[in-house]
Amino acid sequence: MRFIKALGIISQVFVLFLASFLGWLLIEMKIPGKGAICDAGQLYLFLTWCVFIFISVGIIINSRTYYIKGKWKKYRVVVGLFISVLLFFSIFLRAIIMTVYYGREKYVIEAKELVFIKIQLFENKKFFAYTYNAACEVENIGTYNIIEGVLTLNYKNEKSEYLGTKYLIENDKIDCLNCEIANDLSVKKSK
Repeated sequence: MRFIKALGIISQVFVLFLASFLGWLLIEMKIPGKGAICDAGQLYLFLTWCVFIFISVGIIINSRTYYIKGKWKKYRVVVGLFISVLLFFSIFLRAIIMTVYYGREKYVIEAKELVFIKIQLFENKKFFAYTYNAACEVENIGTYNIIEGVLTLNYKNEKSEYLGTKYLIENDKIDCLNCEIANDLSVKKSK
């Protein structure tokens, strides 16, 4: 009887640890600038999401069932809340950060040719850049300034090969002054 009880406790701890680990990986990928992934990693990301959701739903159902039976009530409430918080942040953290930390979008620069490029410039002088080619997606963050129609991007992480640091803005067109690969970019003011 003691062995079965000990096995139950050990399995609860292991499953909770696994859910915490997978949840932390998914939450960290929601932080702007850390979500870069290549096609080879997409399968692993999909499997991570599947296992995390399966385990999380299982823990919530298990906790609810045993809570109703009156077993380990405080533990069940804490575990249920913890898993719910992990699920919430693994889905909504990016939107929360973009709203709270970055704020209101001022301009959007886009290219949709061979490489998808989207650079969001925010009113607080921060930017978020997303590039996607046939194999990889890259996220960049940093600060910017615009002086006499020249946009200068200051990166906090290693920039994508499709981005530059200086752009010349003319009406709704924008030209990169120091990009390795030329792209047809357009700029529009956010509403």
